[in-house]
Amino acid sequence: MDIVVEIKNRLSIEDFMAEYLTLRSAGKNFKGLSPFKNEKTPSFYVSVDKQIAWCFATSQGGDVFTMYQLLNGVEFPEALRDLAYKVGLGSDWEATKKDFSPEKAQLQANLKSSLKAMHLFAMQEYKVNLKSTTGKSVMQYLADRKISPNTISKFGLGLALQSKNGLVGKLLNQGFKPEEMLEAGLCMGEDLQGKNLKDRFSHRLMVPIFNEQNECVAFGGRVLDASQNPKYLNSKETPIYKKNALLYGYNFAKAAMLSKSAVILVEGYFDVMALHQAGFENVVAISGTALTANQVRLLKRQASTVYLALDSDEAGQTATLRSVKLLLEEDLKLRFVNLVNDKDVADYLLTEDADFQGILDDSLDLLGFFKKTFPALDAENINLVLKEFFEIITNCKSQLQMREFLKLFAASYEIEYDLLLNNFRKFQSKKKGKKTQSVASQTVKTKNVDLELRFWSLAFMFPRAFATISEPVFKASQVFEEFANFEKVKLVFKGSAMSELDLPQDLKVKILELEALQARPEAALIQEMQDLLTALKSQYKKQGITRIKNDLKTASQTEALQLMQAMQNLINFK
Repeated sequence: MDIVVEIKNRLSIEDFMAEYLTLRSAGKNFKGLSPFKNEKTPSFYVSVDKQIAWCFATSQGGDVFTMYQLLNGVEFPEALRDLAYKVGLGSDWEATKKDFSPEKAQLQANLKSSLKAMHLFAMQEYKVNLKSTTGKSVMQYLADRKISPNTISKFGLGLALQSKNGLVGKLLNQGFKPEEMLEAGLCMGEDLQGKNLKDRFSHRLMVPIFNEQNECVAFGGRVLDASQNPKYLNSKETPIYKKNALLYGYNFAKAAMLSKSAVILVEGYFDVMALHQAGFENVVAISGTALTANQVRLLKRQASTVYLALDSDEAGQTATLRSVKLLLEEDLKLRFVNLVNDKDVADYLLTEDADFQGILDDSLDLLGFFKKTFPALDAENINLVLKEFFEIITNCKSQLQMREFLKLFAASYEIEYDLLLNNFRKFQSKKKGKKTQSVASQTVKTKNVDLELRFWSLAFMFPRAFATISEPVFKASQVFEEFANFEKVKLVFKGSAMSELDLPQDLKVKILELEALQARPEAALIQEMQDLLTALKSQYKKQGITRIKNDLKTASQTEALQLMQAMQNLINFK
């Protein structure tokens, strides 16, 4: 049994992608919003016949295995394993897994495995340090912050000793390679013999960062001495840790997020721990970085409502406004947590009368948050406030939602609705004008290439239509220097799959784009291909003549005669 073929037989690309995004019918295929970027117009297509998917906005896609790899950040062997178990072929994969490890993929898989093993070992070492005599003062610090022993254990907190190479020596003794230790970001230096490497984390409270599968893939290290900088030192990005694709605490929060269909978004590690102790497990942290589109999609997978409980200082408010735009693009319902006395979540929960559920119940909607941030409009701030508000609601999924926000804003600030709407339309027009100008300037440069791509895409997609006008194509072959490979066209006639042919990437994309369109009558396709040929010939002649005229200005007599003959050939070209 070919396990790859069997998995594809049991799991269609459309069923697989429907687990990640909403698909809508597009003829015999499907389309939807890209899972790789924020957008309002669908650029993601799923071909039922070809069993492939493609995102035109990011030029990414492939079959079910490639899509699983892209969406989950794994290599082919891991994708094969996961999908085999998903469709009930786990035992078959176990029996044949050695046959599906290409050398490069296996090396990468081995590296990731080693990096995870290193992080697990480091986490265990840090935990031992925290429980030692040296860790007493750190345990007291955690006790003062009301972090319980159970929470310390659950979140795997530890201590990096005040040592230059304590962890380095232990990792070397465990047999880890110096180059992999550097790749993991647990040490620093350039000595691949391991003699002069230094620990990256020294004298810090260590917070493990877990991926969705509960594996430690990074650390955040908090200072224990006020003279140390920075306050938090985080792991660098590695093959197992991508900052923009992880949220701290997500592994602990998934189940609660799903059951409540809501998530609490906070600033830091200790906010997450404090809320867990208070009984709120549907909480994740952005950990001092800006919220990203990838992280928002993680939230959307498990929840429909986001409670924003970021810090109340200026930086926190800026982060909140930035996050709102991304969250609205994914059509998530927003609530804004109004923390008492501008404390952060962890500090608030230390107060005697803390009632976080009450604060959630009293959370503000978007207009309430805006009114709190900008209590009144005046001559000095009105332009800034309107611009900020318009920038936010432009990200709404529907025009109706935009209009509703405008009405609420007008009522809240006692502004005439028609006047506000007129200003909003001007804002949209100005913004759209800038985009249109940019697109137009690019279109001129790529017009010929687009025509060629369109023609050859049609040729590959509809070989019968191509066959009826193949003779004119050969006559005009000089027009298609980049794409004219008739041997490949013949292979398509014989039924070869597009994936088996060495085609230019742009051509593959165009072919798939056409696959997403509903088929038209063959006569219409033939007519379009003939029209494309005519347009290309005309452009070829005009451009060639212009080029020759420019060359004539500096040509010698002999060269001029050759150029004139070339121009005559162009004029006669049909």
